[in-house]
Amino acid sequence: MKHTIKTISSFLCAIFAMGLIFSTADSHAAKDVIKWKYNSLWPSGFALYEADKYFVETVNKLSDGRLQIKLYPAGQMIAGHQNFDAVKKGTMELAGDFGPYWAGKNTAFDLLGTTPMGMTWIDYILWIYHGGGQKIYDELYGEHNIKWLLESMTPVESGFRTNVPIKNLEDFKGLKLRMGSLFGQRILEKLGASPIMMDGSEIYEAVSRGVVDGAEFSVPAVDWSAGFQEIADYWCAPAWYQTAIVLGIMINKDAWEALPDDLKEVVIQASRASTAYMSSWFEYQNIEATQKFLEKGIKITSLDDSAMQKLQGIINEVLAEEAKKNPDFAKVLKSQVQYMKDFAPVRAYEKPYTFGFNPESYPELP
Repeated sequence: MKHTIKTISSFLCAIFAMGLIFSTADSHAAKDVIKWKYNSLWPSGFALYEADKYFVETVNKLSDGRLQIKLYPAGQMIAGHQNFDAVKKGTMELAGDFGPYWAGKNTAFDLLGTTPMGMTWIDYILWIYHGGGQKIYDELYGEHNIKWLLESMTPVESGFRTNVPIKNLEDFKGLKLRMGSLFGQRILEKLGASPIMMDGSEIYEAVSRGVVDGAEFSVPAVDWSAGFQEIADYWCAPAWYQTAIVLGIMINKDAWEALPDDLKEVVIQASRASTAYMSSWFEYQNIEATQKFLEKGIKITSLDDSAMQKLQGIINEVLAEEAKKNPDFAKVLKSQVQYMKDFAPVRAYEKPYTFGFNPESYPELP
């Protein structure tokens, strides 16, 4: 009997000890949960916000709860235009990125978000993943204590949405137009327009009140979600100033380096999944959005080949001027131009079933 009691007692002690072990493990696991804040560039009602949601949800699932990211729409905690400095200082562990918004810090950032009459979204993906682009992002963002990853792409933008028709380059003269990229602004100035930079959340009111004559913003799916169909009657295509939009994730480098290697890999793979899924999602959404604009009675005008050739010359001139001033800009431009030249024979034999175009000329590089 004593032996039986002793055995039962030992068994209960073992169970109790195991309970302590598992309890301690659970306690450690709870303490090991890493919580990050992510500030979007966009209000929650914009279609672009969906890419941030997809990325965050993917990380939270793949990390099995060990890395928990809380997403905030622009303006709820901080304004989107504060994202760069917030991540640099560590106020936010992550934030949404669009290079041209930081061109005031270094004009090279403009090319990391879009290039006038340049690469398509597929070109950017090839260049970033396989053509040396990621290394350049790492260098330029890294100088500001930021780790950069690609989150998604959108295809060529809609073009200008205005209340007066733009049928040729002469029609740009005298117009006040919102333009989101630095070099798009410089090109508009050469066309005689007055470019104005403003946050995406400010465009609707500015156009509706006549503060500007029109604006460019994004692809049809995004423009529809932003309400352009209510404030602009005309749509001028193509968007020569922005043939793709590169949307990235900025991560505070200190937070990134403190992350365990397996969770770093989770974030990297989530960014790749987001790029594949959301880039295609944006393009597919353009089918319905374009039809809605047409059904709404929005009139589309298109610049002819002659106008596009003239624009190519102006763009080459503007980019070459900046390349002479800024070595970082020249470095990015050289890499992109070299990719375009390297890919040109492939694009040529794939024609007419390829994507993008082979430029007839390139900017002069220092």
